[in-house]
Amino acid sequence: PHLDILTRYSPIPGEGAFPKTFCSMLMEDWGVVPGLNMGPAKNRYNKGKVRAFIWENIMANRVVHTRLNKGTRNADAMDHDDAHAFIPMADENLIVQSVVSNYRGDRSAFTVEGLKNGFAGYTHYMASIANVAMRYSDAEIEHRDKVDNFEPPEVLMRKTIKSFVAFESITNKRNYYEKNWQRIGDDVWRTKPIVDSEKTTGDHMKEMRGVVEKVLRAYDMKETDIQDFLYKGYWDKKDTSEAKAHQTKMGTFGREFERLVSKDGGEKMIGVVTDAVKSGELQGFAGEDMTTDTEELKKRGIDVESGSN
Repeated sequence: PHLDILTRYSPIPGEGAFPKTFCSMLMEDWGVVPGLNMGPAKNRYNKGKVRAFIWENIMANRVVHTRLNKGTRNADAMDHDDAHAFIPMADENLIVQSVVSNYRGDRSAFTVEGLKNGFAGYTHYMASIANVAMRYSDAEIEHRDKVDNFEPPEVLMRKTIKSFVAFESITNKRNYYEKNWQRIGDDVWRTKPIVDSEKTTGDHMKEMRGVVEKVLRAYDMKETDIQDFLYKGYWDKKDTSEAKAHQTKMGTFGREFERLVSKDGGEKMIGVVTDAVKSGELQGFAGEDMTTDTEELKKRGIDVESGSN
């Protein structure tokens, strides 16, 4: 779905989608070294800038989101190695209906490894959205919205938080107790996703959940509601009225969250998430330098021409 941007994104008026001149500008900005296409990535280009373009631009483009919505209807055909760049972009309804559903009855849409990558993807995607909010002025964000067709950070944060709560609550055995939803076993939380060799799946889940909790507290959500939405589950009592009542309440999270955030247009939410990135509480993939500024890289002793340090 991400490649759809090549056919729809027109950054230079009058030159069509992804014109040659724009590609040349990207290659120069990324520091692409000709003749090294088969060498190590760090020697071919500024990896931070390339990753930022994918996570901050491509994954914010409305065309890509539309294509992803269509693609997740056949989520079982998606490679679990790419799940970190798919799952966080799905809205809460797609999470329930396609991403974690055993909708064919015999197998789930994503493997357990794919779900693990999904949790890593949520932290990195949210950090990337926050970087856009910090890096661009209000006027630039408006231009990205009206001209470039990129969703504003506030919209993406709302969508991603609702998506995460649905994803975590089901895979973590806190919601939808029927058999036809994919779960993550207790031992799996201690294992690392394919896309992160340092942090465990549980680390990523708790990192994201912690930021979401701070957002909810910033809007003065009741303590009992926070516990219900983010922590409580009734897997061992799934046939009880208490479990059914909790499942019903989980279904109200999206509406309740929108009601709270709409009070200030998401201002507190953006503040909490960007502060989490600044403090290091929200990091995304471990060891992944989010820095894209060439001069800053040089200060750290990194040769931006070769990528060595």
